[in-house]
Amino acid sequence: MKVKFKTIGIRSSEDALKDAAEAMQSIVQGRKTLHVSACYFASMKAFHNVLTPKMYELLKVIRKSRPASVKELAAILGRDGSSVQADVDALVNMGLIELENHGEQRSPRVHYDGIRVEMVI
Repeated sequence: MKVKFKTIGIRSSEDALKDAAEAMQSIVQGRKTLHVSACYFASMKAFHNVLTPKMYELLKVIRKSRPASVKELAAILGRDGSSVQADVDALVNMGLIELENHGEQRSPRVHYDGIRVEMVI
């Protein structure tokens, strides 16, 4: 079985814009572009403010327990449902988790095995 990783990292806004401009130019020229599934932060402080030990625990619990809903996830974690929902929303916005529709419930899911950290210096 192939192990899937999600890349997260720290890179300047200028580097991110440069990469986006290069990708757009490739598309305009009809060249294939490499799709990169990654989440980058503009600073180490932003990285640490978002990917806290609490968020890491949340990711591990989602991967291991596969809760049927955010409410069930909150119960497993022993945390308030609204704060867990806020964390789930943040992780969805970063592309680190997905919410799958299962009837009337939306189940949080992690579709990778690990996280690689990339820092441009």
